[in-house]
Amino acid sequence: MNNAKIQFIVIDENTLCYTIPEIPNTAGILRASTIRGSSYNDLTGSIAIPKRNVRLATRQDFDDYLIRNDQYDNDDRYEPLAKGSHK
Repeated sequence: MNNAKIQFIVIDENTLCYTIPEIPNTAGILRASTIRGSSYNDLTGSIAIPKRNVRLATRQDFDDYLIRNDQYDNDDRYEPLAKGSHK
């Protein structure tokens, strides 16, 4: 049984994702920004993490990508969001 929690991450400063504990080095896409240079779209599904610029997502990222994050706040399956701002 895998006890790892899902983390929210930003890949290459243009794609908001979540980790998939059962599939290491893979992230699911919540929102991709072609304006910021993402070559993915919201329907791509998942992407490989290795060799990418990855950081933990913040509440500001959820605001920037226009996604509500309050649904994840009290769910034990998810790691808390990173503190602070990404800017």
